[in-house]
Amino acid sequence: MLNRSNYRIVENDFRMEKPLVIEDLGPWSSFLTITNDAEAVVEELANRGELPDGRRLIYIDSEGRRDEILIQHGRFAGFKAWNGPEAIIGPITVLCPECGEVAVDVMTREFADSLVKVHRLARSHEAVIGGSECQRK
Repeated sequence: MLNRSNYRIVENDFRMEKPLVIEDLGPWSSFLTITNDAEAVVEELANRGELPDGRRLIYIDSEGRRDEILIQHGRFAGFKAWNGPEAIIGPITVLCPECGEVAVDVMTREFADSLVKVHRLARSHEAVIGGSECQRK
């Protein structure tokens, strides 16, 4: 039988206005994953005062993907795909149609946005993710 999940808090807003983010540490040969121990994880965090009503709980799984653990009345209520700025969207590669260079080769929306900004500054034109436009300024 495996031990309870082994995780750590990686993002915690002291005002508790932003989601609490935890990361699954494993090793999974000895410990349950957060996914398989979600009820107990939510109960433990709620008992420690980390999950006041309305606070969201995000977990980083063994593959580095972020997803949400749904909570209702202080108890585990299911899972939901996380679509925040850190959500994995790739890997994707976006070529700038104007110059043909790689504008974005990323794993997260947040990182994609920052790379596009860098590309724009370096090349003085705009690469549009999902579009086919790159306009010289």
